[in-house]
Amino acid sequence: MKSKNEIEMNFEKAVSQAIELETLSKELSKLASIHLSGALEMLGSSWHGENSEKFLRNGKLASGEVLDTADDLIKVAKNIRMTAGIIYNAEKTAAQVIY
Repeated sequence: MKSKNEIEMNFEKAVSQAIELETLSKELSKLASIHLSGALEMLGSSWHGENSEKFLRNGKLASGEVLDTADDLIKVAKNIRMTAGIIYNAEKTAAQVIY
């Protein structure tokens, strides 16, 4: 059986990890939506031709995949928070029964 302190520490660690994932998600979204798309726009305005079209198309696909990954990280963070809350409540209840 975990001590009350261990229960609190594990919960705080899980929440902290969720926050890290949310921060990473925001950074990835910013990278894809601002920096990458801006770079592709500049490149598209100065490079023309068949190869540039292919490159820009692939760049836009990559940008979309990065945004999808950022969304997935948010979902994982939400699941971590939810699961941590469930486990926290269960362990606190079990600790109250035993102590």
